[in-house]
Amino acid sequence: LASSRRPYAGEAMGCGTSKPGLTYKQKLKLWRKRGGGDLEPVLASGAVAVLDAQWVISHAEAGGVLAHRQALPKEAFLSLADLVEAT
Repeated sequence: LASSRRPYAGEAMGCGTSKPGLTYKQKLKLWRKRGGGDLEPVLASGAVAVLDAQWVISHAEAGGVLAHRQALPKEAFLSLADLVEAT
């Protein structure tokens, strides 16, 4: 990436689904309306972690190989806020 700003999940995935005109609260409501709320307990428990596709691509382009989850940096994963922002 040319800048140090980390793209939101929707930008990183290039899916174009992010709604930039909405507030976080509105995006959270939309996230839950679309069923995202069903994932929240699993994400909060740590049982599931969503990899950031942009991080994986950058890591691979730098010659990196995916290690086991516990060895990956925090930046390799999307937070709930990242997922909501991509809504």
